[in-house]
Amino acid sequence: MNMGSLPTVIFLVGMLFYVAIPGIGAFAVRKQWRVFRQRVLTRAVLPVLSYRDVREHEVSGTLEIGAYRFFGALEAIEDDSIIWLRSGSLSVAVEMGDVRVYMLPTEDFGVTVDEAGGQLPDRTPSVLRWQRMTSLTEGSKIYVAGTVVRKAGRAVFLAARSDPLLVVMYDGPDETVVRRAIWCGRQRNEYWNQLTPLSLAGGILTLTVLAYLAIRPPLDFFSAVFASVGALLPVLPLAPPGVALFFVYRHLWKEGRYLRARRDLEILEFGSSKDTQQARQAGRAAAMFELISGICLVGGLFLNVVLALAAMSYFFL
Repeated sequence: MNMGSLPTVIFLVGMLFYVAIPGIGAFAVRKQWRVFRQRVLTRAVLPVLSYRDVREHEVSGTLEIGAYRFFGALEAIEDDSIIWLRSGSLSVAVEMGDVRVYMLPTEDFGVTVDEAGGQLPDRTPSVLRWQRMTSLTEGSKIYVAGTVVRKAGRAVFLAARSDPLLVVMYDGPDETVVRRAIWCGRQRNEYWNQLTPLSLAGGILTLTVLAYLAIRPPLDFFSAVFASVGALLPVLPLAPPGVALFFVYRHLWKEGRYLRARRDLEILEFGSSKDTQQARQAGRAAAMFELISGICLVGGLFLNVVLALAAMSYFFL
């Protein structure tokens, strides 16, 4: 390798593993949860399927019953791809296929957000494809929303590519499901996603190798320091004195996430428009908190990088 180009390679490696790959994962995760919340919001206005609705369409002979919601308990599983849910005297089938199943957190230990003192969970729901579900307990509560049709004389929730089903497993009262899903249906920190650990590990390993190449005679002082600090970059925010700003960043980011959740609850309560005054205020405040938190993170990291560069320079000199 041409040693003159080594600093450029080190910079590009750092940008790839520490910024680009986790950033791609962050955008993908944020989009996934935004789509989930949008589905919850748009389907919250659907009527709840009743025996009367099913009976009326049986009499009329129409195959498509319409778009409905249903809160039921798991009754049975048929052919590994169909589940039966029961609520009172009504049983419906749900064709799962390749449906994503969202599992709401079971413990409500979140932030109090309503006048009654109710609490909403502060964890992100678990998500599994139906094919990867290993076991379900009879009586498990499931909320499903989507298109209902008549097949073989029975009411069936049917998934389509253009109109996927919303399937949520939960516990607690039925009337809290939508609010809880809206509140916790977001990543706690989008930057920390399924790509991030492997990407950071790859960056640390690659930059360590580049630091070794720079240290070998003849010593490339600048590249050795640059690569060594780069290899330590993922852990530098946790080192003093910058760690103080890291904790400020975490607090402000959590506040921003809280305000985004409040914004979505305002939209749920007052309609699908984002033009309500409360929603706009919460959205602007959330963006401001996230911006300031990012500045704190970068500031703490920059402070520790400067100190690390000074320490590395002393070591190599």
